[in-house]
Amino acid sequence: MTPGFSLPNDKGQLELPGTGDGYISAVICRRRDGSVGWRALPPGGDGDAWVTVFLEGDAVVANSWSGWRVLYDMTTGTETARHFTK
Repeated sequence: MTPGFSLPNDKGQLELPGTGDGYISAVICRRRDGSVGWRALPPGGDGDAWVTVFLEGDAVVANSWSGWRVLYDMTTGTETARHFTK
């Protein structure tokens, strides 16, 4: 079973498939019917991974190994902000 957590207000379920070395390869939002609503890949491409994913207000926040903090709209998956943190 892939780790993840439910979004509030019945907006779906986040799946956080692992990379095999303790990181997260993608953030996948599944709708209630099981279809994929949206997917967020790490900004650095194949050599990058998500290290943390959490909710903050109406946003899904994902921090990448390459140093990016990216905010996504919880419903649409649209990127709303990106900040370099290193």
